[in-house]
Amino acid sequence: MALTQLSRDRTITIKPADKGGAIVILDTSYYKEEICRQLSDTDTYERVSFNSTFEIQRELESFLGKHLLLGTIDKATYTYLINKNPIVPVFYILPKIHKCLERPPGRPIVASTQSILAPISVFLEKTLTPYVRLTKSFLLDTSHFLEIIKSIDTLTHDTLLITLDVGSLYTSISHEEGIRAVTLLLEGTDLPDIQR
Repeated sequence: MALTQLSRDRTITIKPADKGGAIVILDTSYYKEEICRQLSDTDTYERVSFNSTFEIQRELESFLGKHLLLGTIDKATYTYLINKNPIVPVFYILPKIHKCLERPPGRPIVASTQSILAPISVFLEKTLTPYVRLTKSFLLDTSHFLEIIKSIDTLTHDTLLITLDVGSLYTSISHEEGIRAVTLLLEGTDLPDIQR
């Protein structure tokens, strides 16, 4: 009964913490305020006047249809990459209670499962991951990092290790630079060269 009552209370918002596995109960007015604060960042977000999902869908079908005809992709790939019934992604935040307990900033999440670009995201991840793993800068997780550090035999007791944190990593990567990095990564592979 208590859980049902909490779930129906619109004055609070319940979310998992960004780190640590905790459950966080926020005042809904603060939760909305934090979302509005983030979305008002015009360097990162742009207000649009219409839902462009179906325009993107038409462009995508045209692009993929051209490559289906050219034989760059097969029918199964084409069918997989076209989401016939896409939804608009949902924006929400996960509270970073490790930064502040009273008014935690939020980690922005765009839940894009079933969105127009979700199949392409999965396709790209599966296609690029084997090549990304071959790069010198690849780091899988903390355990992988610790393995690398332990394997460096030139570290001494007076070695100073420094870490950096990039604020808003994904929104800080320019599209052009990201595309150029992927292009360089794929040069010399056996993947087809697909140009617009």
